[in-house]
Amino acid sequence: MKKTLLLLITVLLFGQARSQNGGQNGENESVKITAGGVTSDWKQIIVVTNKQNCSVDIRFEHNDRTAIKNFPALHSDTFHVTLPNCSLRVKPLDNCGGANMGWVEFNVCFALPVKFEYFKVRKISGTLHEVEFKIQSSSKEKYFNIQVSKDGINYKNVTIILADQIQAGQIYKTKINL
Repeated sequence: MKKTLLLLITVLLFGQARSQNGGQNGENESVKITAGGVTSDWKQIIVVTNKQNCSVDIRFEHNDRTAIKNFPALHSDTFHVTLPNCSLRVKPLDNCGGANMGWVEFNVCFALPVKFEYFKVRKISGTLHEVEFKIQSSSKEKYFNIQVSKDGINYKNVTIILADQIQAGQIYKTKINL
């Protein structure tokens, strides 16, 4: 049960990401960064893709560390980034004749318009669970999506819909089937 709760909260806090490349997407003509979820040991899964038609060296900066890795043409690789440090920067060091070699910044901490003071999941019976949470702050949403997993491998998407807009300081309870 603790593992299910940990994975649920992890996905809630870091499951979505927002790019920081001068207001553009998390990519340019040379390289692309996407978020691939969070591991149970609090590491963000990041997928980096070389969008060029040649092999290139790509420079990574995260947690005040720098690394360079060679990527074959049109190749992706997966990395685990330590949280809570939110910012990751990548830059291709080579190009295939004119591709953009600028930095692409990716911030994984701008995740939710809803912040929770706490979030609890309690098994009632069989597959029925009670979810209880207290809202710390909100952008007045009427619903939000969560991903829940019992085993850390298989996830179920659950939409929690409220009758009224979410209110800060309010405690909510609902039941879900897992």
